[in-house]
Amino acid sequence: MKNHLLVAALALVAVPLLTSSEQRGTEIAFGVSSGTTITKTFQITTDVTMDSFDMTMNGQEPPMVPSMDLSLRSEVTMVFEDTYEDVSDGRSASISRTFETLSGESESTMEMEIMGETTNEDSSVVASSVLEGESVDFKWDAKAESYEAVLPDGSPLEEEDVEGLLEDTDFRALLPDGEVSEGDEWEIDVSMLQGLLAPGGNTLLIPEETDEESSMGMGSNDMGDLNDYFNEDCEGEFTAVFDGLQKTDDGEFAAIKFTFEISNAIDITERVQESLEDSELPEGVGEMEVEHVDLEVAYEGEGVLLWDLKAGHFHSYEASGEFEMLTDQGMLIEAMGQEMAIEQTMEFSGSLTYSASAE
Repeated sequence: MKNHLLVAALALVAVPLLTSSEQRGTEIAFGVSSGTTITKTFQITTDVTMDSFDMTMNGQEPPMVPSMDLSLRSEVTMVFEDTYEDVSDGRSASISRTFETLSGESESTMEMEIMGETTNEDSSVVASSVLEGESVDFKWDAKAESYEAVLPDGSPLEEEDVEGLLEDTDFRALLPDGEVSEGDEWEIDVSMLQGLLAPGGNTLLIPEETDEESSMGMGSNDMGDLNDYFNEDCEGEFTAVFDGLQKTDDGEFAAIKFTFEISNAIDITERVQESLEDSELPEGVGEMEVEHVDLEVAYEGEGVLLWDLKAGHFHSYEASGEFEMLTDQGMLIEAMGQEMAIEQTMEFSGSLTYSASAE
């Protein structure tokens, strides 16, 4: 009997010891304090070259098809200052965002050879936004379960200027549901990629008019932009894994590594047609009508998000990978009394890289 009592007593002691030795998972969640202001810097670089170029006129290959080499490079810098108010259960009821910096620059280098003659053309386009220097408030709508962009009193902006903005610039779409242990994986809904790959949404970065403006520059209206490429119609896979705690010179952070393989098809015909209406036609061209401008993009790569567990927000974000784009354009041109139907297809490949930091 004494032996039985001893075994029972040992069991009672062992149970809490075993329970307390179990490793708890890590909770990676957004949780800043009310009144917190975070300055976020985003830098995005696209670097591609043209792999192929095909053109037909009235359904036939033209007698003289130019040989063309084309490279495009785009750099975008955005700095947001976000202030969070009325934070409860990881959500801010109101966020005030000031667009400190919104700038972009694209460069293109082209070498074209036709009939034994070679033409070289280098051009650059600078992009700016009416949002730079302005502020926008994001208010949580409990009924719609989403944020609504609201203009502060006295704002010079119009309602249409903020319609395409996104509230989440904290990479919350990458976070897991609940606690995770090192090595745990989860899938990211690709419909949420716009917030990850087009920070801030449509920030209205528009190329400024120049004498040598290139209609082929990355980020120009004729090529679409990241907000178009990574909209809710994206398809593919985006997988995240908790890689444990990572020490840097700035401290120790939770590391979320991720891989992705995504694609999308976009129709920007209407936008290009509107842009053409405001442009001066080449000499000798009477009319020009855009029939279609279709884009196909593919992006495959990897990255890492470092999360500040104490502060409750991201510390840094890096992503890079191979980027491919196909453009298919069709237009009708009336010149010298003749009407021509022109179709052209271009394929590009290269890289797309992101970096972001929060202070």
